[in-house]
Amino acid sequence: MNQRVYDRIAQLWQAGRSLKQQLVYQVTVTPDGAIASYKPLIAAAESYLPETPLPKLLQPSLSDGTNREVKAVTKKAIAKYKVVFTNRGILEVSPWNGWKG
Repeated sequence: MNQRVYDRIAQLWQAGRSLKQQLVYQVTVTPDGAIASYKPLIAAAESYLPETPLPKLLQPSLSDGTNREVKAVTKKAIAKYKVVFTNRGILEVSPWNGWKG
Protein backbone atom coordinates (compact mmCIF):
# COMPACT_ATOMS: atom_id res chain seq x y z
CA MET A 1 0.00 0.00 0.00
CA ASN A 2 2.85 2.39 0.84
CA GLN A 3 4.19 2.09 -2.71
CA ARG A 4 0.72 2.66 -4.19
CA VAL A 5 0.33 5.90 -2.21
CA TYR A 6 3.84 7.00 -3.18
CA ASP A 7 3.17 6.28 -6.87
CA ARG A 8 -0.10 8.28 -6.90
CA ILE A 9 1.56 11.34 -5.40
CA ALA A 10 4.78 10.98 -7.43
CA GLN A 11 2.84 11.02 -10.72
CA LEU A 12 1.96 14.68 -10.11
CA TRP A 13 5.00 15.79 -8.11
CA GLN A 14 7.96 17.41 -9.84
CA ALA A 15 10.91 15.64 -8.28
CA GLY A 16 13.93 17.82 -7.65
CA ARG A 17 11.82 20.93 -7.17
CA SER A 18 13.36 23.03 -4.43
CA LEU A 19 11.29 24.29 -1.51
CA LYS A 20 12.19 26.76 1.23
CA GLN A 21 11.58 24.06 3.83
CA GLN A 22 10.16 20.59 4.02
CA LEU A 23 6.39 20.16 4.03
CA VAL A 24 4.90 17.44 6.24
CA TYR A 25 1.36 16.03 6.03
CA GLN A 26 -0.71 13.26 7.51
CA VAL A 27 -2.54 11.62 4.61
CA THR A 28 -5.43 9.21 4.99
CA VAL A 29 -6.09 6.73 2.19
CA THR A 30 -8.63 4.11 1.19
CA PRO A 31 -7.67 0.46 0.67
CA ASP A 32 -7.05 1.16 -3.03
CA GLY A 33 -4.69 4.06 -2.23
CA ALA A 34 -7.09 6.94 -3.02
CA ILE A 35 -6.47 10.02 -0.88
CA ALA A 36 -9.42 10.61 1.42
CA SER A 37 -7.96 13.47 3.48
CA TYR A 38 -4.77 15.29 4.37
CA LYS A 39 -3.67 17.39 7.30
CA PRO A 40 -0.71 19.79 7.23
CA LEU A 41 1.49 19.19 10.28
CA ILE A 42 3.52 22.40 10.16
CA ALA A 43 2.59 25.98 9.25
CA ALA A 44 4.58 25.94 6.01
CA ALA A 45 2.71 22.83 4.90
CA GLU A 46 -0.56 24.75 5.20
CA SER A 47 0.81 27.75 3.29
CA TYR A 48 2.35 25.74 0.46
CA LEU A 49 -0.41 23.13 0.13
CA PRO A 50 -1.53 24.42 -3.31
CA GLU A 51 1.98 23.75 -4.62
CA THR A 52 1.71 20.06 -3.75
CA PRO A 53 -0.32 17.47 -5.67
CA LEU A 54 -2.44 16.62 -2.61
CA PRO A 55 -5.44 18.87 -3.41
CA LYS A 56 -5.62 17.41 -6.94
CA LEU A 57 -5.53 13.85 -5.61
CA LEU A 58 -8.20 14.31 -2.94
CA GLN A 59 -11.29 12.18 -3.47
CA PRO A 60 -14.06 14.68 -2.51
CA SER A 61 -16.64 11.94 -2.02
CA LEU A 62 -14.58 10.69 0.94
CA SER A 63 -13.96 14.08 2.56
CA ASP A 64 -16.22 16.23 4.72
CA GLY A 65 -15.38 19.25 2.57
CA THR A 66 -12.64 20.62 4.82
CA ASN A 67 -10.07 18.07 3.58
CA ARG A 68 -9.29 17.43 7.22
CA GLU A 69 -11.67 14.64 8.21
CA VAL A 70 -12.87 11.50 6.50
CA LYS A 71 -16.56 10.67 6.55
CA ALA A 72 -17.38 8.25 9.36
CA VAL A 73 -18.59 5.61 6.92
CA THR A 74 -15.11 5.19 5.46
CA LYS A 75 -13.10 5.36 8.69
CA LYS A 76 -12.92 1.59 9.12
CA ALA A 77 -11.21 0.93 5.80
CA ILE A 78 -8.40 3.47 5.75
CA ALA A 79 -4.71 3.81 6.52
CA LYS A 80 -2.66 6.85 7.50
CA TYR A 81 0.68 7.88 6.07
CA LYS A 82 3.26 10.55 6.73
CA VAL A 83 3.99 12.38 3.47
CA VAL A 84 7.00 14.68 3.27
CA PHE A 85 8.06 16.91 0.41
CA THR A 86 11.67 17.71 1.33
CA ASN A 87 13.32 21.06 0.67
CA ARG A 88 15.31 19.32 -2.09
CA GLY A 89 12.10 18.15 -3.78
CA ILE A 90 12.27 14.54 -2.69
CA LEU A 91 8.98 12.79 -1.90
CA GLU A 92 8.92 10.53 1.17
CA VAL A 93 5.94 8.35 2.15
CA SER A 94 5.93 6.18 5.27
CA PRO A 95 3.29 4.45 7.39
CA TRP A 96 1.89 6.73 10.07
CA ASN A 97 2.35 4.13 12.82
CA GLY A 98 6.05 4.03 12.02
CA TRP A 99 6.53 7.72 12.77
CA LYS A 100 6.65 9.30 16.21
CA GLY A 101 6.51 13.03 15.79
